[in-house]
Amino acid sequence: MGRRDGTRDGTRDGTRDGTAGWECEGVERAMPGEERMQKQDDELERLTEALRQSEERFEMISHATDDAIWDWDLVTDRLWWGANFYTTFQYTPEETEGEIASWTRRIHPEDASRVLDSIHKCIGGGQEKWSAEYRFIRKDGEYRIVLDKGFIQHNSEGKAVRMVGAMADVTARRKMEEEGLLLSAQLEKRVAVRTREIAAAKEALEAFSYSVSHDLRAPLRHITGFLQLLARKNLQRLDEEGKRYLSIVLGAAGNMAELIEALLTFSRLGQSVVRVGAVHTGALVNEVIQSFESEVQGRTIRWNVHALPDVQADETLLRQVFANIIGNALKYTRLKEVAEIEIGVEEKPQETVFFVRDNGVGFDMKYAGKLFCVFQRLHSEREFEGHGIGLANVKRIVLRHGGNTWAEAEEGRGATFYFSLPHKTDEGRVENPR
Repeated sequence: MGRRDGTRDGTRDGTRDGTAGWECEGVERAMPGEERMQKQDDELERLTEALRQSEERFEMISHATDDAIWDWDLVTDRLWWGANFYTTFQYTPEETEGEIASWTRRIHPEDASRVLDSIHKCIGGGQEKWSAEYRFIRKDGEYRIVLDKGFIQHNSEGKAVRMVGAMADVTARRKMEEEGLLLSAQLEKRVAVRTREIAAAKEALEAFSYSVSHDLRAPLRHITGFLQLLARKNLQRLDEEGKRYLSIVLGAAGNMAELIEALLTFSRLGQSVVRVGAVHTGALVNEVIQSFESEVQGRTIRWNVHALPDVQADETLLRQVFANIIGNALKYTRLKEVAEIEIGVEEKPQETVFFVRDNGVGFDMKYAGKLFCVFQRLHSEREFEGHGIGLANVKRIVLRHGGNTWAEAEEGRGATFYFSLPHKTDEGRVENPR
């Protein structure tokens, strides 16, 4: 309500004094301005703290990596380097001066144009990422190979305003790669040389096989034939000593014929095609055992044949492997009153391992390395017959299947012979040829 003098009631502060009332109203009108200033101060403080934390994180990242972190302000053209830049390239902060020129002038002259063109193209073309590999000089004058990568930031108008990145010294890595390439080239050269040598050896082996089969077998047949003719027609004219001599020569000729045949078999194994297919191993082993029936008549043999899995192999060659190993077990248990022969298998993740174990004479393990070599025998021929080629054939066959052969034994307590066949892929190829 108005007063008589035309002034308004000062009721805002609960008094009748109009002057006081207007003063209170003036204070209230000033409050919003002060609040806005306080809010601005609080926001500035918050942003300052966020910036400080961001810079701390950036600095921590620069210490956490071996790379040289950098930050390029494209507006002021100022460049900031992380601590690892000074550690890696041995400069001081004063030497870099915070200018982009501190980077560009240390790029190798032969690389500078390419590097600068690429970075300006990325900046001007609105791209976000840039990378280049080039040579950068260290303070001691040595050029290091660096892999430099950066990310370009743009403002709301699409203009590039900042670029951050990391420079990694990859000199050691590139040197290792170059050495690896050199080693690979040397290895390829050696492989080529070795391939030629193997081809030449194969030709020589084929020539040897032909020579053995024709040049040696023919005269041996003549010698054996005339000795047999002599024995038929003139045996009664010979005294006991002459008969003994004739018998020795005939036996030697027979042994030589067997040896020649064994050598031919060994040479053919390296040239024959391996025809891989499904083999029912259990049935195959039973057939091999039956093939020795005539040789073991009168002997007591306790067989222990495990359930054997089917495998992928050349059936003919696998039969020969089992025949040689089982034949050896029968041979070297001949002096036992009761021979014990066990044939089993061990399944492994990458291969199937077969074994043949016997209770025969065994052997000294220090000679185990000779077992699968041609003409290597651990027992004299007077004790046990043979030419020392059977196990060499086993090794060659198994190797051609991608497997391995080995043996364990103890003198007087028997031996165990092992061979492995690697599992096959769907295509039937060997997965891990040795």
